[in-house]
Amino acid sequence: MRDQTHNLSWTRIDHILEFFFADYLLLTHSRILSPVKPIETFDELKSAVQIKVWLSADSTIPSRTYFNHMMTVDLCMMGDRFFGQLCINSTWRSCLLGGGSVSGLSKRVIGLVLTVSIIASFITAYGLLLRLSGPKDHAGMILDDMAVTALMQPRRSSDTSLEEALMNRRSARSYVDGALTLEELSQLLWAAQGLTSPQGLRTAPSAGGLYPLEVYVVVGRVEGLSRGVYRYLPSTHSILRIQDGDRRVELARASLDQSWVKEAAVDIIIAAAYERTTVKYGERGVRYVHLEVGHAAQNLCLQATALRLGAVTVGAFDDDEVSMVVGLPQDEKPLYVIPVGRLEA
Repeated sequence: MRDQTHNLSWTRIDHILEFFFADYLLLTHSRILSPVKPIETFDELKSAVQIKVWLSADSTIPSRTYFNHMMTVDLCMMGDRFFGQLCINSTWRSCLLGGGSVSGLSKRVIGLVLTVSIIASFITAYGLLLRLSGPKDHAGMILDDMAVTALMQPRRSSDTSLEEALMNRRSARSYVDGALTLEELSQLLWAAQGLTSPQGLRTAPSAGGLYPLEVYVVVGRVEGLSRGVYRYLPSTHSILRIQDGDRRVELARASLDQSWVKEAAVDIIIAAAYERTTVKYGERGVRYVHLEVGHAAQNLCLQATALRLGAVTVGAFDDDEVSMVVGLPQDEKPLYVIPVGRLEA
């Protein structure tokens, strides 16, 4: 099979991206999307998009003008980072790849079918964009602003050095009844998964910048914050209330009755949507996710130490029960439960 039969029409790809860019501008200008740094020009979009095409002959079809293809588009929309997997399993004629002869009518029909497939895939990607771009519930529905609590900006320095925090970090399982401040909770969440650049980079490294981790807080005692379950929104440094009421007792029961889970002021749950990473890296991506959650948890524990708070990482729990208590989406799995509370003076 000669290489010249694999020449994909990049002009056609650019044409498709132009349609996508027009819709992207419509969404941003109408404020449906609110990226940290919006893409203003088509060239910026092209620089943020990596197109990878895998070509392989279909042995069930004798003609060399037929191929099976899967196109995956990595979209990094500047501040609103996400991985839009657009999988198009189709058989493309040589009108796109070159080689062979196809009638004009066939070209038009195949082109129309392909265009419709790609537009449908982009609509699916829009769903991901909409879910990540603002306050929404797990189904992607826009929520009332009253469900979102803005957090104060995290501080970038303190009187505790990194070396001191490393030296003093311990697993603390005994806490006093004092409440955390909203500022302390803000700092803990930022340390785990907060943004550190306008491009959407975070405090913990992530393979491919895909950020599969989601952070939740079961709040028991936080000044100025009602009890409930909250999801951390890194892009706006805010928390979204997804459940009302104190769920610490249920969470402790799901954590094999570890008492410190119900006695802590808050329990921070780190969950992972594995497919965000495995869709690019395959089975190896599972390891990358596990490495990443370790980075995030250590950041959180060191920040707790710097705040003179106690924290312990808990990995012994029933996955399904924790998911039920917290209300995790089906595609997210809990990896850590981290109780945090005040220590005796």
